[in-house]
Order: sequence, then structure tokens, then C-alpha cells
Amino acid sequence: MKAARFHQFGGPEVLQYEDVPEPQLRKDQVLIQIKACALNHLDLFIRKGLPGIKLPHINGSDIAGEVAGVGEYIPDLKAGQRVLLAPMTFCGYCVECVAGRQNFCANFSVLGYANDGGDCEYIAVPRASVVPVPEGVQLTFEQAASVPLVFTTAWHMLVGRCAIKPGDTVLVLAAGSGVGIAAIQIAKMFQARVITTAGDKRKIEAARELGADYVINHYQQKISQEVRKGCIDFAIGIGGENFNLPPDSRTRRLFPRLRRESRRDAGSPAAPAGRPVACRGSETSARRPS
Repeated sequence: MKAARFHQFGGPEVLQYEDVPEPQLRKDQVLIQIKACALNHLDLFIRKGLPGIKLPHINGSDIAGEVAGVGEYIPDLKAGQRVLLAPMTFCGYCVECVAGRQNFCANFSVLGYANDGGDCEYIAVPRASVVPVPEGVQLTFEQAASVPLVFTTAWHMLVGRCAIKPGDTVLVLAAGSGVGIAAIQIAKMFQARVITTAGDKRKIEAARELGADYVINHYQQKISQEVRKGCIDFAIGIGGENFNLPPDSRTRRLFPRLRRESRRDAGSPAAPAGRPVACRGSETSARRPS
């Protein structure tokens, strides 16, 4: 089969379009013919060089396609079925996996990181990774491929870590980012109130179309001052001061300020009073809640 892979780290020039062996389907796996694979920042980080990457390597974490074959242990999928792939990989049998905390598995990774990803024609994955696209859902393969990593990350923050519920108010930083787009929709699905930030008219209008209740233009308004006008329950962003972000990162600067103002105004009706929640980009394995 054909694949885009690289044999050394570097810029786009290291990518090579070449023949590679087709995956051998195991009895407990599903063979996917890849129709679309989205580009994620993780792909750029890996191509430039990250520890633990074995060369040559095939990038690609956000995958959509059709079932091309099923192992004999897989009874509920059929050839031609439209699917997207959950991007997380794990052993499936350790204590954490059995307890439903796969993101704490010692072998936890992401498709296209510790293993080859979707920038190729076919991939073989466990049944647990395959998410059928419901019949009647009008998603192109390209649209389906935009879902996996960003929605998994946003869901983990809002549902897994924050236990979002109806009536909560959520601050979503960067409405135009993939995780921001996902977080707005998830929060509205839970009937929460959403405050979000954006930097231009197009992104502001898009955030409103997704359901955001109030959009802050972070180039014309000070986020911390606008947030102080109403109580928030959660602040959702990618990164934070503990995640080695660049000094000029907007998220890195804002999160400590929200914490300071929450402590200073504790008990005030206008206090932010929320807890900021951050995840590393392209990773849902956050610190275990205390």
C-alpha cells in the first residue's frame, strides 16, 4: 500500500510517499480502508522529533474510513461500514483498563505516536478503537476525521474531570481551536452556559453559531475582567503553567490570573469561582483527580 512516512525528523521535506507492507489482520482486529486523515499539531511535533518515535514512521491520529475486513472474533461489524477511529491506544487488560481508566494504562498512547498512524491506505486496529458512523448522519469522511482527538480531549476535560451538569457556566478559551469548537458543543449538549474567547469577527460569529452564549474578543477586551462579570464553574483550555508552554502563551498567562482572582474574590457574587482545567495538546491522560 502507499503511505506518507518519514525516515528522519525535520520539516515537510522529510515526508516520502512510498510503498509499505499492508497490515496483517489479526483475529481480534478490524481492517480499515482510510478515506480521510486530519492533520493535527501532534503530527507536526512528531515529525520535528519527539522522544520514543521509531523511524521510519507514519503519522496520523484522526482517521475516518470504511471497514475493509474483520477478524473472526469481531461479530458486529461488516465490510463497507463507515467508521471513525478513537485515537487512543492501550493494552485493554491491565488494572486501569479494566476499571475504565484506559488513559492511565502504562501502555497508553495515541494512534500515529508510539505506533504507525493513518497517513496510509489501510490500518488494522482493535474493535474498541472503531466507532461506527450512525446511519443517517450526514458526515463526509473529511468531517468525520476532524472529530477524534479534539472531541476526546474536550469530553475528558468537561465530562471526565469536571462532571459538567445543566446550569454550569464554562469558560472555553480559543473558540476557533479544535478543542474549543468541540468543548462549546459538548457544553451546550449538557445545557451549560458557555463563555468563550476569539480574536476576529469570523471566529466570533462561528462560536455564536455553535451555541456560545457570550464571546469575548481577546484583542479588544480583557478576558479576566469580562469573566469577573459573571460566575464561572470551569475554565477549559489547552496547556497551562505546568505544561511548559512558551512564556507568551495566552493560556499560560490567563490561568494563574483566574486563580488569583478566584481566591481574592471568593464569596463574591461576581467572582469567577471556577477551577481552570487544562490538558496537554493531543493528550487526555491528565493528572489523577485528588
